[in-house]
Amino acid sequence: MCYRLGVLRRAGYEIQECANLIEFRSALRSGIDAGAVFVNDSNGRVSPDAFSIARQSTSAPIILFPNSGRTYHIEQIDLIVPCFTPPDKWLRDVANLIVQSRALRACSPA
Repeated sequence: MCYRLGVLRRAGYEIQECANLIEFRSALRSGIDAGAVFVNDSNGRVSPDAFSIARQSTSAPIILFPNSGRTYHIEQIDLIVPCFTPPDKWLRDVANLIVQSRALRACSPA
């Protein structure tokens, strides 16, 4: 994710890194209006609970950078960025997803 973090930061995204589920849960409940939740599982060590925690805590889209050897419950994930996807492609997909998600949230009743 180090490479992807740099790409996201250079594109203007503010990133809050979390080292474990406790930090992750705390960040999601902090009241910050996140544009998206990024989950990097390239090392294959992300707990499956991370997705349900994110889904319960925010309506922001969940974006996964997956481990090629794992399977995921894709109904909890809004965008999966396969390995070796060029940054210009996934950055465009992320930006479009965030815009769509914010528009939907603005039109939805509280």
